[in-house]
Amino acid sequence: MINYKRKLSVFIPVQNVEDIIEECLESIKWADEIFIVDGFSTDKTLEICHRYSNVKIVQNEYENSGAQRSWGMPQVSHDWVLIIDSDERCNRQLKIEIENILSKEKINLDGYWVSIKTKFLGKLQNHDRALGHSGMRLVRKK
Repeated sequence: MINYKRKLSVFIPVQNVEDIIEECLESIKWADEIFIVDGFSTDKTLEICHRYSNVKIVQNEYENSGAQRSWGMPQVSHDWVLIIDSDERCNRQLKIEIENILSKEKINLDGYWVSIKTKFLGKLQNHDRALGHSGMRLVRKK
């Protein structure tokens, strides 16, 4: 059987997230590239990011997440991109689903919805769609 696995970039906008970025990076360290758009952090965020060999860091003054994506997405190396925030994690189930999608002979879609679960005070919340956390998170770069 032919392996069609495509390479994956993970896109993460960050700014002063030293307390949470390592868990995020650990959850996606399997990706071919981790592309960080940093809003000129003044804490140890970049120091932590530099510990990972597949991390590429660029800096852009932070306006909002959408502006960071618009500015940074054209610079990622690979055609398929997983977009996550620094306070999010990619669990094993999502990793397997992404690997299965990227290994298909033909991919007819340009993006996939990813359901994001929010945990607050130790409890999973049921309002993710209302808050806009779920959405097109695995996308083909245009």
